[in-house]
Amino acid sequence: DGLSTWGDGRLTVLGTDGFGRSDTRRKLREFFEVSREYIVIAALKALADGCDLLIIPTTPDALALDALMLTVKALDGLRASGYRILLSIIPPRPSRDGDEARSTLIEAGLPLLTRGVRRLVAFQKAALAGVPVYAVDDPRANLGWEDYQQVGKEILP
Repeated sequence: DGLSTWGDGRLTVLGTDGFGRSDTRRKLREFFEVSREYIVIAALKALADGCDLLIIPTTPDALALDALMLTVKALDGLRASGYRILLSIIPPRPSRDGDEARSTLIEAGLPLLTRGVRRLVAFQKAALAGVPVYAVDDPRANLGWEDYQQVGKEILP
């Protein structure tokens, strides 16, 4: 497509590789499985194969859940089963986003950790201070640390 606009329409495509495998660089990368999609899948496979349990964090918003579903589809295609999903940055009530996301994931039959991690200002304060959440001066920091402890107990009973 790229070169045909510069000629008189009598273009015979031999391919960017000279062997007729493709007529664009994008198609050539796909042919040799080195496009960004293949690179992401290869990295995901290496992660899944290289650990006992892959924790996939996600926030309970539509875009993150869509990306999660694509990740799970890729993992299923790789026949990876050693993963669990962690809902994180769960907004406080009255928002129902966390509950709705949890229900959606359970209904889809996905392996979801029982506990999640709440959205707390204490996490931002801890990150800025370069300390764990339990060490930050915030009245709700203990709730954030409790979330991590409960997730840890579920992962390593």
